Amino acid sequence: MSKNVTLRDIAKKTGIGLATVGRAMNGNGYVSSEKKEIILACAKELGYEAATPKQQTQVIGVILPDTSNFYYGSFLRHVELVLDKYGYRTMLFNTLGAKGRVSQAIELAENGFLNGLIVNADMTAKEKKRLEPLPVVSLERLLGDKIPMVSSAHKEGGQIAAKILLENRCNHVAIFTVHHKVPVYADIRIEECAKILRHHRVDVWVVELDSDMATYTYIEEQMEEFLRNHREIDGIFSDDISAYFAVKIAVEMGKIIPRDFKVVGYDGSEITKLIRPNLTTIEQDMYELAKTSVEVLNRRIMGEEVEEQYLIPVKEIRAGTTL
Repeated sequence: MSKNVTLRDIAKKTGIGLATVGRAMNGNGYVSSEKKEIILACAKELGYEAATPKQQTQVIGVILPDTSNFYYGSFLRHVELVLDKYGYRTMLFNTLGAKGRVSQAIELAENGFLNGLIVNADMTAKEKKRLEPLPVVSLERLLGDKIPMVSSAHKEGGQIAAKILLENRCNHVAIFTVHHKVPVYADIRIEECAKILRHHRVDVWVVELDSDMATYTYIEEQMEEFLRNHREIDGIFSDDISAYFAVKIAVEMGKIIPRDFKVVGYDGSEITKLIRPNLTTIEQDMYELAKTSVEVLNRRIMGEEVEEQYLIPVKEIRAGTTL
């Protein structure tokens, strides 16, 4: 008996998909009797060491960049509750920009210790390829047509932001975002907002922050440096955290909000209520994002067909940082 034999080895030898092999070995979801017989015979031949009953607990890996960030922390709170309703436990992989964390999660899934993965993280091309045969759902990341994605309707969000800024007669707008190594569907809100504003002859700056350095201190420093070097800016579109610092710094610079400086946030986090004046924002439905992610993943685990994309509507919330 070899402890080094993995489900990937069985899949390679039999020519059967890794997800199907995992279902057959773990008893989760449908596998035809013919394929199951082939898989079990191969496992016996290779000396595959099955997980113990304790290890066979239904567990889903959730890979996120940093749960101290509102968006990821809120998603995690909701997704744990929904996973529990489905009978799954949650194993969190907080990548924090560290190398190897995504590979660790993938290896556990390949060896049958995780039943599936919900992923939002930067990764290598090799890691992305390893994810494709597994039961995986992407939160926002564009990982190709083999991995379904759940996301907010960010194109609509960008359109709403542009509409608000235009209605507020902004002429010089800065859009703050974060640069990602793996494409993120959320970037379409930046592109859409900038396109609409430029069509209406608004001057637009798109400011990209480094995702590996995006601490609160870093965000505040970058926002302050930009605003003090571009005093003509009269409108900001960014996530809620960056918007908070934009309001704080603008007030320190003597600008009156919203008379001569407007701010539109994105996410709908609790911080929008702490800012004075309260922040105009575009709210993401975190519960629906979590619920849809789990539903789609569960269908993949059961071997059912799923769509390539699931887009959750966003909601406009007007408050005191715009007219």
